[in-house]
Amino acid sequence: MNMESFVPHRKSMLLINKVVNMNKEDFSISVKIDKTFKIRDEKGIPSYSTIELMAQSVAAFSTVHGRVAEASVGFLVAVRNFKAIAAYIDVGSELIIKIDPILIDSNSG
Repeated sequence: MNMESFVPHRKSMLLINKVVNMNKEDFSISVKIDKTFKIRDEKGIPSYSTIELMAQSVAAFSTVHGRVAEASVGFLVAVRNFKAIAAYIDVGSELIIKIDPILIDSNSG
């Protein structure tokens, strides 16, 4: 599945890898952190960069469950209860990002 069909990001800014589950109530994205990951340094990727991964996941959710025919922008309005247990995420890690929509604005997208 080509992720470019789900989000407007291209090339080095496309950070999410695949849709794991497309259900509206259980939408999730997989992100594999490898050596080619663009926002990493020798320690891995900074935990705060997961906010961008969440934002791209929301864009994918908006495309799949919105009323648009092509990749669209999604708006990550809030992140609740985010707790980083480490300053960095190691290369070789796989993250699963689950979208739990609280409010879907019918006027956007």
